[in-house]
Amino acid sequence: MQNRACPGSVTTISLPSHKDLPDKTRPAFHARILTARQDAEMRQALFMDAPNKAVNEGPKAGLDATLEALAGVIVGWDNLPGGVVTKYQRKSNKEDKVHVQRVTELADALSSTELTELSYELIQAQSPSEDDRKKLESGSPSDGAASATGASPDAGA
Repeated sequence: MQNRACPGSVTTISLPSHKDLPDKTRPAFHARILTARQDAEMRQALFMDAPNKAVNEGPKAGLDATLEALAGVIVGWDNLPGGVVTKYQRKSNKEDKVHVQRVTELADALSSTELTELSYELIQAQSPSEDDRKKLESGSPSDGAASATGASPDAGA
């Protein structure tokens, strides 16, 4: 199981439109788990800045802004068809032009629908998993909630 709660760890996602493809050939994207601030910045870029650029500067500017946001999260992929590198893994954590160029090439391999799916799947990858949500909802003693019960807000002040 992948640890989706640990910033810096990497998770692998597939797109809903690829679900019927065999595992061996299904495109897979590798994405970093972000800190809360990085996640907010990514959401801002994908769902506010990119659409605003598309409206005010044109569709290409919106696409470029989307790809730039994705470059901060995607660290690699496998099995991509089309004219791009079919398998890619980022060499270092340093932002560099080669990495950004590789991610911008996704626009030549994915349809608009797939790119939209990728954006939404990346957001989902940053969210708690179903198991994590169940643990949060159950309020299990290991989550610290029980020890806080009955404590006055002024305790320790």
